[in-house]
Amino acid sequence: MIHPLLQQQLQEIGFQMDTPPSDPKAWREFLKKVSSSYRAADQQRDLAAQTLTFSSEEMIEKYERQRQQSEARLEAERDRLQAVIGSLGAGLCILDAQGNLLSMNPKAEQLLGWSESELAGQDLFKLIAPHLQQFPQQFPSHLSQKCSPSPENLLAPPKSKQDYLACRDGQFLPVSYILNPIIENDAWVGTVLVFFDISDRQQAEQEAARSLSMLQATFDSTDAGILALDRYGQVCHFNQKFVQMWEVPESFLNPHQNRSTLAFVMRQLKNPPQFLKTIMQLSAQPYIPTYDVVEFKDGRIFEVYSHPSKVGNKLVGRVWSFRDITERKRVEKALQNRVEFEQLITNLSTYFISLNTEEVDAGIQESLQKISNFIGVDRSYIYLFSDPEHQSQSIYDWRSTLMSIKAENNLVSESSDNEPLDLVSVVKNQVKVTSNQLNPQVIPGIISWLKKYEVVHIKSANLSAEIIKDLQSLEKFHQDTGLVGYEHPEYIQHQLQFLTIIPLVCRKSLVGFLRFDSLSSLDTLSSDTISLLKMVGEMFSNTIERRRTEEVLRQTEAKYRSIFENAAEGICQTTPDGRYISANPALARILGYDSPEDLIANLTDVSTQLYVKPTRRAEFVAAIAKSSVISGFESQVYRQDGTTIWISENARAVFDAIGELVCYEGTVEDITEGKRAAEALERAKEAAETANRAKSTFLANMSHELRTPLNAIIGYSEILSEEAEELGYEDIVPDLERIYTAGKNLLTLINDILDISKIEAGRMDLFVEAFDVSGLLESVMGTAQPLMSKNNNTLTVDCPDNIGIMYADVTKVRQILLNLLSNAAKFTTDGKIKIEVSRVSSLPYSQESGSVVEFKVHDTGIGMSAEQQEQLFQPFTQGDASTTRRYGGTGLGLAISDRFCQMMGGNIQVQSTLGEGSTFKVVIPTRVKVKTSEAIATTQDPEEYSAVDAYTEGCLSEN
Repeated sequence: MIHPLLQQQLQEIGFQMDTPPSDPKAWREFLKKVSSSYRAADQQRDLAAQTLTFSSEEMIEKYERQRQQSEARLEAERDRLQAVIGSLGAGLCILDAQGNLLSMNPKAEQLLGWSESELAGQDLFKLIAPHLQQFPQQFPSHLSQKCSPSPENLLAPPKSKQDYLACRDGQFLPVSYILNPIIENDAWVGTVLVFFDISDRQQAEQEAARSLSMLQATFDSTDAGILALDRYGQVCHFNQKFVQMWEVPESFLNPHQNRSTLAFVMRQLKNPPQFLKTIMQLSAQPYIPTYDVVEFKDGRIFEVYSHPSKVGNKLVGRVWSFRDITERKRVEKALQNRVEFEQLITNLSTYFISLNTEEVDAGIQESLQKISNFIGVDRSYIYLFSDPEHQSQSIYDWRSTLMSIKAENNLVSESSDNEPLDLVSVVKNQVKVTSNQLNPQVIPGIISWLKKYEVVHIKSANLSAEIIKDLQSLEKFHQDTGLVGYEHPEYIQHQLQFLTIIPLVCRKSLVGFLRFDSLSSLDTLSSDTISLLKMVGEMFSNTIERRRTEEVLRQTEAKYRSIFENAAEGICQTTPDGRYISANPALARILGYDSPEDLIANLTDVSTQLYVKPTRRAEFVAAIAKSSVISGFESQVYRQDGTTIWISENARAVFDAIGELVCYEGTVEDITEGKRAAEALERAKEAAETANRAKSTFLANMSHELRTPLNAIIGYSEILSEEAEELGYEDIVPDLERIYTAGKNLLTLINDILDISKIEAGRMDLFVEAFDVSGLLESVMGTAQPLMSKNNNTLTVDCPDNIGIMYADVTKVRQILLNLLSNAAKFTTDGKIKIEVSRVSSLPYSQESGSVVEFKVHDTGIGMSAEQQEQLFQPFTQGDASTTRRYGGTGLGLAISDRFCQMMGGNIQVQSTLGEGSTFKVVIPTRVKVKTSEAIATTQDPEEYSAVDAYTEGCLSEN
């Protein structure tokens, strides 16, 4: 609780306990009132002292008591005031005239870190702020300079300042302080220091300064130009980007140059009235934001935003933002141009699809004009190279300088877009089809460009001498084709600005090129336009290819129509239910009708009206259903007059897109004569086979009768030879040996003939048994060794020890091997003969599984040519006549060996080189299945044998 007198005193000086002073100014007022209160109290004490002088002792005593009471109350009030001051939020120090500390409140102790007892009587400024020591010394001079010693002048304090005070911990405290003098009797007796901790405020100010700095940096670094105006239109602020964008001299931006600045800006704009209209709108409606786009005369485009600047609801100015969108607008325009160009190409492509062949030339001409107008070129051409297969128009052209002439010829429609162009009249009036064809050899420079299959867009100043020469050659070509030439021969150097060349490619072949000349515009084509021009080239290429394809189709259709009409074979289409859809004259002639139309009208059901056999049509349908194709389907059919003929049909099934059968189509051939000839040939064949079998049967039956006298001759010649040697008649022994040798040769020949006859007659049988292959090989080697020695040949054997056994006809296997070794020995002299035996898994051509035995006979003899090999294995056949004369033989050994191999399920193969030697390979299954010679004879066809190389062999033995 506060003493009532202190509370009364505080109320008298206007102090409120709940609202203490909050800033230095309020504290100065508060201290002033405190000083006034103390002076009033001192005056009362002086008055009381004077009164006591004149009073009695009683009065003195009473007054003394009252004085003491008043001092006590005053002391109490000072204590209360000290308590209030101690509870304040500011540091407060009271110093004497020498700057020594008299007292300090707790807040000052807290902020500085010292207690009052530690600093009492010490020079405070020397400790906490030496640089402020001289400031209190200025108070006497300030007091002497006051013109009036009134309390108001004496108590006027200096303004607050900011500084740093040293603390006990060595840190410096940022403060806002006030130094206020204490005046008594118009004299300076002390100083009051009041200070506030401004660390938070200073930090906030630093943050605010930092934020303002960043805002300024952002303001200066933004890509938009910023201009701030006050409510009167005066320039308040602007960034450097604004100056750069508008190119306004900074001197124009001071407040006195507004009219000059506006005039400078207006002179740069493409449409000043529009910008003025926006300014006038803001004058009428200053609180609305605005957006506008302004264009400059130099092509720049700015996006303009403005927004009112307000404090609360009060308008204080306007901020303008300018952004350069020239590049964005250029990109948007390029994108829009690309979209429109693509749409134009799409429309023209669709337009070409709707044209017939006769309208294509006029469509190309019109499309060339539209594309040229769109991309802004002055002249355009399409050149097509000479093609012997397509005699078509070789050049199309369009020129902007001839638009009036083209309009007169209806090339440019004067009607609305909804009225179609009369393309037929355009073709008649304007399109020129000339016999002259462009030869690529006259423009080698341009051809080198075109072979890169890229669009070429080049400035005329960069054209090489070769390209200029090519352009002059093209100009001569224009004159030859009747086109109007350029006005000056030097047009390339003086008129042409840009040249664009686009290759035209059909089926990966260069067929021509598209050319655009820019004469008036200095602007180069954009990359998007150039890429789309490649699409234009593809569009024209596809159109030209379509026209050429249609021409080829027409020619092909005419050609195949001629073939269809003039074919010797019948050609037709029939429905699945047996009606003719189409037929050619040949079919009508075969079936005895006057015309294809007569045939289609009268022959409505082939099942009952055409085929002699009623089920033949069903058999035809069933056969073609298996594979969708049938070939050589022979049938007997009725002609219109009722006679029958034989026909052969080749046909296929035709299906639609969903797989449904549509019809059958194919050819019909009259094979009646061939059928008759085949029947006659079959009868002759049967007769020949019968005669052959009779001959073979006769020879087989005569084997005993033929062998008996030969055996007698051989036996008696051998006996006579032995007796002649014993009796001493050596001179007749050679003759007897010749008789013996001739008999043996004749017997061998007869045996071979009888064997081949038995095979052909079907009387040769297999006697299958198990035998050891190695043992067989030793037996064959022993028999063949004398034959090797006769011509001084060397025989070697390569046979594994574990070759095992095989189940076959051992006699026929031995005869096969002896025939091969005999041939090798006969046709080899002073050479090497080798026989190899091996067991392999199976025959490479056989469908049966199981192992086989391979016998290979190698020699280094005379070899054979390919022609000699072709007739090998034919009975009674050798390589040529000279071979027979030189080496002898009948040509039956290999034929018999081949038949034996076939009977046992094997074969003979051979590789031979003339003059180097031959290799025979015999392949026989290890387990032979019995197959009679009759089966071999009935299925044998010499044309089906393997074409293998071999020697022409002779007799097995000539001894």
